Amino acid sequence: QFESVGGSTHSITLNNENSLIINLNLTVGENIIIKELSANIQEKIKTEVKTALDLEVKEVNIRIKDYANQKEKTGQQ
Repeated sequence: QFESVGGSTHSITLNNENSLIINLNLTVGENIIIKELSANIQEKIKTEVKTALDLEVKEVNIRIKDYANQKEKTGQQ
């Protein structure tokens, strides 16, 4: 759903209050509004986890680890 994300890694922790802490490391495309992308991803994750698992997500921490330019993503030179 998030075409501007080229790759990701994650970790998930369940704390003592049965709340999740999710850490994401993302590679994003160039010319992305990171604040908007982050807010959308955080909301989507919280909604989907609540619906699927009936667990609260306490935190969704997002770290941008790299930028992928369009040529790299499509394999063009």
